[in-house]
Amino acid sequence: MARENEYKILDEYLELSLFADKELGLAAANKIDEAMDQVMEKIGEMLFPVHWSLILNDVRRDVLFFKKSRGRGAEDLEGKDVPKRKGLANWIFKSGKSQVVKDVSKESKFHNYIEKLIGFKAQTVLGVPLKVNDNVIGVIELINKTDKQKYTENDLKILETITEYAVLAIEKLYYLGAIENMARVEPLTGLLNPKHFIKVIEREADRCKRYGRPLTVMIIVIENLKDINKEHGAEIGDKVLKNIADVLNTNIRKIDSVSRYEGNKFMVLMPNTKKHEAENVRQRVKKVAGEKMKIKKKKEVSYTLNIDLRSLGPENVSEIMDMLSESFHVTEKKEETSPKKE
Repeated sequence: MARENEYKILDEYLELSLFADKELGLAAANKIDEAMDQVMEKIGEMLFPVHWSLILNDVRRDVLFFKKSRGRGAEDLEGKDVPKRKGLANWIFKSGKSQVVKDVSKESKFHNYIEKLIGFKAQTVLGVPLKVNDNVIGVIELINKTDKQKYTENDLKILETITEYAVLAIEKLYYLGAIENMARVEPLTGLLNPKHFIKVIEREADRCKRYGRPLTVMIIVIENLKDINKEHGAEIGDKVLKNIADVLNTNIRKIDSVSRYEGNKFMVLMPNTKKHEAENVRQRVKKVAGEKMKIKKKKEVSYTLNIDLRSLGPENVSEIMDMLSESFHVTEKKEETSPKKE
């Protein structure tokens, strides 16, 4: 019997190694949500829980909530909050420690709020923290087993191993997303960089020509940025740029795209928009941006904004490509010829 148990444990770990194989399981996922669905599926296959949940921390509200739930009682549970400071999930999240509860009736950390949510009595519980970069971001909690056995230390090892692979997948997907984002955005402002912005314009210009839809661009120039840099320093100049970028990001529409395409120039691309419709956006941006920004408690820096609108159609949409490409190549040339610091 002991030998059979050893073989069973070995088989489970072999299956986990396949789970981590580059051709299977998590490595095939291309989104974090998809990866977590696969984790939940694997937990069900290997540990036979009656109910299991992925519980995450909502940082803004400082509360745990059910992100994903499977099994009996999972209906309508996703999205619900875990009562603060109650139950095993909160204890695991705060302590960062895994927990095997073989008999719930003898465990003071357990709270019966979960029984009310899932509609049946918990007898044995297993829980592990979900850690990314040593920070606990959530908890995976299993309740009861379909074979009516108690959870064991071996079950805990299996769940911890699955969780480790899940974290690796999350970190990989996060960093791949970060790398992809770095290729698209300008680091100072977080806006689209000129190279990617040209691709967006090419796509929208093609639609303009094909369907005859209007296209409007809003060009924002900080006229005195050089003077600001000279008088207050480049750090304050960067703060002005970030301020304008934030104003644009929060006041344009979802269908619009925005880029800092030259040192002191921004451009907003507004698809399927006539000039008089874009004027509303221009006025809103001008009003919110103002022409002053606090840099210290009693000190302000003044800047001069010039906001221009250009409406384009199928017959002249190529003009915007010529202008942006020229500006982009000038910027590239400056970067290539500027002296490098040793």
